[in-house]
Amino acid sequence: MNISKELLVIRELLNLTQEDLAKKLDVSFETINRWELEKHDVEIRNVEKIYSFAYSKGIYLNSIYIVFLYLQDIVAFPKL
Repeated sequence: MNISKELLVIRELLNLTQEDLAKKLDVSFETINRWELEKHDVEIRNVEKIYSFAYSKGIYLNSIYIVFLYLQDIVAFPKL
């Protein structure tokens, strides 16, 4: 999984809008949007900010991956 998908999962787990997360990471809304849409690469210092923020909220890399897999299953196998 790449950082853009991880960022989206972190945001969804915390029930944050792109604007909310941008304020918490001290970046612009546009920056979060571009990262999630993979229009810009995330600089290493910002990757550290993202993971530090997630960790401070009790979200760890392995839990991000598990939630991502779960969300993929929901999309792949919608309820009939």
